[in-house]
Amino acid sequence: MKNIIFEERSAESLINRNPGIFCRKRSFDRKVPQRSKGPCFREIKESEGDWPFVTALETEEFFRHPQLSSYIRMREVAGKIGKWHEIREAALRYLRSGELEAKLMSPAEETSILPGVLPKTGLLGIVTLKEIKHPAIDLLIEIAIKENNPEEVTYWYKRLKEKGSEADRHRPIFENEIANAVRGKYPEVAIEIWKKLAEWLISETKVSSYESASVYLRKIKETLEVAGKKKDWEIYLKDTKEINKRKRKLFEILDRLDKDKIIGD
Repeated sequence: MKNIIFEERSAESLINRNPGIFCRKRSFDRKVPQRSKGPCFREIKESEGDWPFVTALETEEFFRHPQLSSYIRMREVAGKIGKWHEIREAALRYLRSGELEAKLMSPAEETSILPGVLPKTGLLGIVTLKEIKHPAIDLLIEIAIKENNPEEVTYWYKRLKEKGSEADRHRPIFENEIANAVRGKYPEVAIEIWKKLAEWLISETKVSSYESASVYLRKIKETLEVAGKKKDWEIYLKDTKEINKRKRKLFEILDRLDKDKIIGD
């Protein structure tokens, strides 16, 4: 899908117009020399209390380079002007479908990143069309986790699974964060993720991997026991032992895990 993203008119011209604009190192300024040691443009506007302008700068940065850190910065300043609802909706809409209110413009034209919501900064640059993958599922999941929204986490995780080979990649830290975020409301989803991670680690047939797998197996056990499904845990443990009956070290870890009691038992 083709979507709108932004390119600076000219790194050199931007610096000439606003000498301090790039003083805070960002991902898009690799080709721009660090000229100014004084306060950057954002800091000047912040010191002036021009929060609409600061919010516009941070919002432009998010749409240039969507990531959780820029989303959080954007949220922090948007709250100061009471515009977070509108900005959040626009940001999520962009991540889901690529839709953005700012239209194609000529090099001579300037517009706001969100017309009617935020002011023009004069730094938006020439709008071009490039191929961008949407929906941006990973980032949508990260945002939903940050916002404590297990429904959205679960929705986008299921969409991620539908993507086949991409969903088959093993990203234990990310996937464990997903499971932790949904375990209270959707324990079955969390257990599914932990089983996937544990079984992948067990398949590596290394003692260190068995120990790592035990972390996820313990989470499965605790979640099932809290839900009153201890029998399900016993069945899963038995099946895991049967499938891996030749892995002596794994058996030792599983036996130790089975004898452990969770708090409250």
